[in-house]
Amino acid sequence: MTMIGLPRGRTVRSIALAALLLATVIFLKTALSDDDGILDVVKNRLKEDWWSKKETEDFRLRGITEKDRQFAALAGINIAPLNATDDQGRVKGVLLMLARNSDLNGAKDSVQDLQKRFNNKYNYPYVYLNDQPFDEQFKSQMRALTPNSKVEFGLVPREHWSYPDWINQTHAAETRKKMVTDNVIYGGSESYRHMCRFNSGFFFRHPLLDQYDYYWRVEPNVKFSCDIPLDPFKYIHENNKLYSFTISLYEYEATIPTLWKTVKEFVQKNPSYVRSENALSFITDDNMSKYNMCHFWSNFEIASLHLWRSKAYLDFFEFLDRQGGFFYERWGDAPVHSIAAAFLLRPEQIHFFNDIAYYHAPIGHCPAGQPGFTSAGVCDCDPKENFDDQGYSCTASWKKKFGST
Repeated sequence: MTMIGLPRGRTVRSIALAALLLATVIFLKTALSDDDGILDVVKNRLKEDWWSKKETEDFRLRGITEKDRQFAALAGINIAPLNATDDQGRVKGVLLMLARNSDLNGAKDSVQDLQKRFNNKYNYPYVYLNDQPFDEQFKSQMRALTPNSKVEFGLVPREHWSYPDWINQTHAAETRKKMVTDNVIYGGSESYRHMCRFNSGFFFRHPLLDQYDYYWRVEPNVKFSCDIPLDPFKYIHENNKLYSFTISLYEYEATIPTLWKTVKEFVQKNPSYVRSENALSFITDDNMSKYNMCHFWSNFEIASLHLWRSKAYLDFFEFLDRQGGFFYERWGDAPVHSIAAAFLLRPEQIHFFNDIAYYHAPIGHCPAGQPGFTSAGVCDCDPKENFDDQGYSCTASWKKKFGST
C-alpha cells in the first residue's frame, strides 16, 4: 500500500501562514462590508485615545488638575476646550447688559467707555436683555456704537421675572414695608428683587447666550478708567479661571438674615458639592459657623457660563429659591454668586483683575502697584482713591489669604 507523506518543517509553516493570510483577507472583507464591524470599532478607539491625549495636554497647559476634572464631572461643570473659538478665532465670550429703555444714556456711556478701553480691538459681541421689549431708539443707538460687533436684543421670559407660585405675595409685601421702615437699601423695591433673582438663577439660561462659554457683565452708568491691554476672555480661558472680580466688599446684613442658614442646610444635604480645596475661608472665618458678609461685587464679573449651568449650581439656586429669601428678604446675586464660587472652585480658579480699572457709583477700583499706568496716560483714575484700601473692602483679605491669583 502506498503511504501518503505528511508535510513537515517549512512546508507546515508555509501552509499555516497561507491559511492565516486567507483568514485575515476574509475577516477584513467582512469587517469592511459591515458598518458596525471591528475595523470601525478599532478606528473609533484610536480616535478616542488621540482625543484623550490631546485633552490631557490641553488641560495640563491650562493648569487644570486631575482633581479639577474629577470635581467638574461630579458637579456637572463643563470645561470648554482650549480650541473652542468662534468664527473669528476669539474665545466664545459675550458682553452682557441687563437694561431698560430708560437706561439708554447710561448704557451708551458704559459701552462707549468699554469700546474705547477694550473692545474696539476685539469686537466681541453684545447681548442686551430687558424684562420689557426694547424700543427701536434703544436698539438703533446701541447698534451704532459698535458697528463691528454682533449685537442682539433679548426679552427676559416672563417666568424668569415674576413670582413663582410658592411665594406668598402678601407676606412679601409686608416684609418690603418693614425694610422701608428700617431704611434698608432697595428694601421696598419689587423690581430690584426680580432683578437679583434673575441674575442669580436665570440669565445664563437665556437662549441668546447658548452659543457662548464666557460672559462679561456690564451695567449702565459704569466707567472703565484704564486701557485694558490684554483680552480678559482669553486670559481666563487659557488659565483655568472660572470667575473673576475687581471689587469685593461687605454685604448689608439686614438684606440676608437667613441666607447663610439656608446655605448651610444645602451643604449638609449636598456635601459632595463642596470642593476639598475651596475658597470658603474668604467668606467664613470659623469653619462655616457664620458668614462674614464678604462678597464679590457682581455688577462687574467675567466668568464661565458653564459654572452657573452646572448641576451643582442649579441645585444650589433651586434650593435657595424655594426658601423665598429673594422676596421675603432681599437676597442679592452678589452674595449668592460669591458663596457658590467659594465652595465650587479652588481659589486659583477665581481671579482678581487688578489691572481693570472700574467704577460703579459710589465706589471704584484703580490699579494698585502699577505706577506706570497713570504716568503712561492709559488711566484717568487716582490710585489714592482705590476702594481696595478702604475698610469696607474685602479685597485685602482675599489677597492676604490667596494672593492675586
